[in-house]
Amino acid sequence: MITFDDAKRLADEALRDTWDGHGTFYVAPTGFEDAMEFNVIVGAREALVDGDARYVEVGGLLVVVDKETGAVSRRVYLDDRVRFDSMVRVA
Repeated sequence: MITFDDAKRLADEALRDTWDGHGTFYVAPTGFEDAMEFNVIVGAREALVDGDARYVEVGGLLVVVDKETGAVSRRVYLDDRVRFDSMVRVA
């Protein structure tokens, strides 16, 4: 079973080099979890830390990390919004 710190590191390793968004790639210190996965918040630092709306990724996919395997994938929020809405905050 991986920890949330592991999940953030795995997401960073999987996504940083392919980041094609505007701004500086950033992994937030907090996220969400349920029994199976972590939802790791990634995006432009300018949006997530500084609050600059010009850097907000509209329609972006959620980044999830499987707690058993560490596999990183991206999901559409609306495809499973009930599950994502029931996740609890983790830091």
